Amino acid sequence: MKMKAKLHLGKTATSRSRKKKPVEEVSKQSDVHQPDDFINYLLGKGYSSSTAASFYSDVRKFKAWLEKEGMEIENVNYNDVTSYLQSFGNIAQHTKGCYLRGVKQYFNFLIQRGERTDNPAAFIQLKGLKKKNAL
Repeated sequence: MKMKAKLHLGKTATSRSRKKKPVEEVSKQSDVHQPDDFINYLLGKGYSSSTAASFYSDVRKFKAWLEKEGMEIENVNYNDVTSYLQSFGNIAQHTKGCYLRGVKQYFNFLIQRGERTDNPAAFIQLKGLKKKNAL
């Protein structure tokens, strides 16, 4: 009986070198801000309470991913946000767009509070999403 050898793939030039934490170690990350701060920011911008709650949920998912990847919110760049969106795999572009909108708003919130000077998600556009026409 022949035993099949395990195939080990090496890192490619584009692979991430950060050591990933096992999923079991990723706990619910404690928020730097109270949820009310971000939600009140969104409500002040004219979003409904259900949209604000949805964006907050999206940000919690993003923060959990950052923790799993061993990254801090202060060091996130454009490539990190695109990697986050790619981590969802084969889901609808519309769903990825929803996650992206929440993350974009969170970075805008951090800019307003003086905790960041840029929004790494600001110029990300997903293929296959149609923009709504402004009236």
